[in-house]
Amino acid sequence: MPTSNDELDLNAKADAADDANPTPRLALRPKEACVALSIGPRLLWTLTNQNLVPHVRMGRAVVYPVDELRRWLSEQAQKKGGRR
Repeated sequence: MPTSNDELDLNAKADAADDANPTPRLALRPKEACVALSIGPRLLWTLTNQNLVPHVRMGRAVVYPVDELRRWLSEQAQKKGGRR
């Protein structure tokens, strides 16, 4: 199954963070998720508030689980036929 450019970018960002820090990254903070997904903060918050993107709320903090983001991005690419 072909991998989308967005998924490759997300994997590369997560892997780069893993290389710099030996502790595995389980989740991304909002700014990190924006960079990894190549989207702006407004779009990320819209998707989050509509429960369209995987996220976890812990008190006032919101984090985006890396594995769930990868799975979600792959599903989105399949739904759209891999088109941009």
